[in-house]
Amino acid sequence: MHAIRQLLSAALFSTSIYLVFDLFAQGFDVYVFAGAIVIYLCAYFLWPKKDKESDTFWLDIGELIIELPFRAIAMLLRGLGRALSGKGTPDVDIEF
Repeated sequence: MHAIRQLLSAALFSTSIYLVFDLFAQGFDVYVFAGAIVIYLCAYFLWPKKDKESDTFWLDIGELIIELPFRAIAMLLRGLGRALSGKGTPDVDIEF
C-alpha cells in the first residue's frame, strides 16, 4: 500500500511541477496556478508519513523532495508572522 501511495504521490508531484513550468512558459493563468497548488497538496498529503526509519535511501530522498516546498512556504509564513508581531527581533546583549 505504501508503494502505491508513493508512486501516485510522485506522479502528482511531477504533474504539479509541470503546471508550474507551464505558468512560466505559457503565461500566468489563475486556473493553472490553483491546479498546481491543489495537486501539490494532494501529493504532499498522499505521501505516507514515516512510521520508522526507512529501509531505502531513495525513499528518503523522495520524501525530502516532496516535503521541501511545503516546509519552505511554512517557514516563510512563520517568519513573516513573527516579523509582523514583533516577536522575531533578536534580543542581543553585547557587553565589553
